[in-house]
Formats: sequence, structure tokens, C-alpha cells
Amino acid sequence: MDWTTLIDRPARVGDYIEAAGTAGTVSEITVFSTTLVTPDRRTITVPNSKVLDGPLVNYTTSETRRLDLVIGIAYDADVPAAKAILARLCAEDERVLPEPVPQIGVLRLGASSVDIALRPWVASKHYWPLHFDLHERIKREFDANGIGIPFPQLDVHLDR
Repeated sequence: MDWTTLIDRPARVGDYIEAAGTAGTVSEITVFSTTLVTPDRRTITVPNSKVLDGPLVNYTTSETRRLDLVIGIAYDADVPAAKAILARLCAEDERVLPEPVPQIGVLRLGASSVDIALRPWVASKHYWPLHFDLHERIKREFDANGIGIPFPQLDVHLDR
């Protein structure tokens, strides 16, 4: 075990971290283990040797985070109109930070959709509420504007 890392304290009680294949809020740190409480209130105790053996992501240390969404639209949909709707939804939501400006662009041409990346910045405390609200508002706005969101389909051809 690397004791200097433990002394450096990459996480403190109350921090939300991801380590050793699990994520949660740190409730206790001892010499031998770190106890996390997951969002669904499970308590997980992880040996510090496992915590220190791999990457530790601490979501609490920064006041802001970038929200990364990928929104798939139909190939026959109007890409500039979809991007304009996404930009408007970000501009209308006070939780979206004005700087850095949200990134909006075609991420990839998928098997059944044109995937648009939407990357606004948000205060860490608003990350999940904005995540959920934006998805719902995007669905409603795309429906209202005739922008289709495809879903996987399988065509089966039978030969005799």
C-alpha cells in the first residue's frame, strides 16, 4: 500500500467518489478501509488497498462539471434545426452556465441515427437534475418540431 497516497487524502468524508469499481459518498475512512454510501443507500466498505490500486475519481472537488449528452436523431431529420433547439434549451435554463459556451455538434453517424453531442457546463449540485430535465425537454421539443428520435429495428427477410 502506498501510505503517501493515503496521507495525501484524495478523498474526504462527504466527497462523492468512484473507486475500486463502485461509487458513493464517503462516510468513513479508516487505516484499512473506506466506507461508501451509494445513491440507493447501500453501504459498501472497500479495502484501502483496492481504493489506492486504481484510479479514484472525486466528483466533489470541482464546483462545476460538464454534462455530456448524446442525442440521436433520424437520418431524415433537420440537423441544423435540432442543434438550434438544443442551443435554445440550454440558453433558457438558468442552471446551464454561460461560460464555457455549451458545445453542440454532430458526434458521429451511427447505425440508425445521427448522434449529436450536447455538452453544457453546470454547477455540480445541479448535474443530475439538469441531466434528467434536459432529456425530457429535448424529447418534448423534438416531438413538437417533427424531429424523430430513432430506435433500433430489425428487418427479417425470409427466403424460401
